[in-house]
Amino acid sequence: MSDALTDIARDQRRGTLFEDYLANLANYLEKPNKKKYKVLKDSAELVDSVPRGYWGGSTSLSNGIGIYIKRLKEGDKTTWGKLLNVSKGREQYNQLIKISPFKDKLRIHVDYGKGFSNIDFGDLESRIHAHLRKKDYRTFDCDKYDVILNLSEADLDKLLDSSEIIWSNCGIVGVKGPRNQKGRLKEE
Repeated sequence: MSDALTDIARDQRRGTLFEDYLANLANYLEKPNKKKYKVLKDSAELVDSVPRGYWGGSTSLSNGIGIYIKRLKEGDKTTWGKLLNVSKGREQYNQLIKISPFKDKLRIHVDYGKGFSNIDFGDLESRIHAHLRKKDYRTFDCDKYDVILNLSEADLDKLLDSSEIIWSNCGIVGVKGPRNQKGRLKEE
């Protein structure tokens, strides 16, 4: 058993090492070679070596790293989506999105946890921040704005109809793929 301060310090250490791991992962994926793979694997093992903390548990990034890398290199969209979701808000996100299958696309992550939806507007959010700054609006300090996009309902329907939907995962044990409205496994 450990005290809270020790556990919190472990979480901070794991977070710092995870940032290094993401940077090494992005560097490897941009230009793979054996030396970069070793650095990546070592950094994953370092993250894994940190015991459980106050908020977070131990990781297992190095287990199956070869298969994980293979999926990313093959452009597996589910694997890439999960990677981008955990790297969102970190400095490595921009480097990773540029080498992902979602480069030059708008990604919106929707999570229906426990019946309530949480929508992460991903890349649109950063684009809106940049747009407001470009137009010389203050983008912090309690200011609020509505940004109105010139899209009719028909335009929005067309845009959504042309979108690709990629199932990420489900928080219910045993669910192996997307389900239809009746809760049955969706046939694609």
